[in-house]
Amino acid sequence: MNFFERLEQPTPKFFRFIRNVGMALTSLGVSILAAPGLLPAPVIKLAGYVMVAGMVATVICQAVIRDEDDWEDNHEPFGPTAIPERNPLLDPDR
Repeated sequence: MNFFERLEQPTPKFFRFIRNVGMALTSLGVSILAAPGLLPAPVIKLAGYVMVAGMVATVICQAVIRDEDDWEDNHEPFGPTAIPERNPLLDPDR
């Protein structure tokens, strides 16, 4: 399985939550970096770090998949979840 096939697989519930937090951090960092003249330099530097951390968390959590051979529904640590057929973020028909 290559990287792009892996991205199309369903993502577990916990990692979808972390992915969404990462996207929020990225958008927060970008919005702060959009107005560099109005804020002091340490805030701008911190916004860059927050943006990078959010992007890394988003990409890593998107690449995590649930392997049906390794888990059973009653042993999932975050409760049973409904797994969609395809990842809705990567569905071009949506």
